[in-house]
Amino acid sequence: MMKRLWISCLCLLIGLWSAEAQDVVRSIKMLLLEDRFEEVILVTDTIAVTDSLKDEIFYFRGHAYQSLLRYDSAYHYYYLAAKLNSNSVSYRVAMGQILTKLGRSREAIEVYNYLLSYDSLNYFFLKQAGRCYEELRWQYGIWKKHVHRIQTLCL
Repeated sequence: MMKRLWISCLCLLIGLWSAEAQDVVRSIKMLLLEDRFEEVILVTDTIAVTDSLKDEIFYFRGHAYQSLLRYDSAYHYYYLAAKLNSNSVSYRVAMGQILTKLGRSREAIEVYNYLLSYDSLNYFFLKQAGRCYEELRWQYGIWKKHVHRIQTLCL
């Protein structure tokens, strides 16, 4: 299985080196659609990417890691993509979703508030920000209950 994976990656790389920049993106998108996430990671590791495509490649790599349930790595690459292209809404949305999955609600709220500053009536952004605020309220409520219990035990 692993040998087949390497052979297919090498064949793909040979094809990618001779391809135009958009062909590289198209090939990676096809791998993602075929749920070949390990190959996406291998391919994005080995190709030389022009500066104009780095944000897309980072985004695809983040998507592959997210599909493999490696949320920390996914967030890292979504963050790099958003840093390179701050105008992309999809990069920021992906960051917010991963932050929510990681339980980092405060950071996710910052991302959704940033998105809401551009489109304040977007239902999806409002809903996601509301969920994060609810998560924080729940976390605070649980924490507050534990502090109260500790205080009563100490008395």
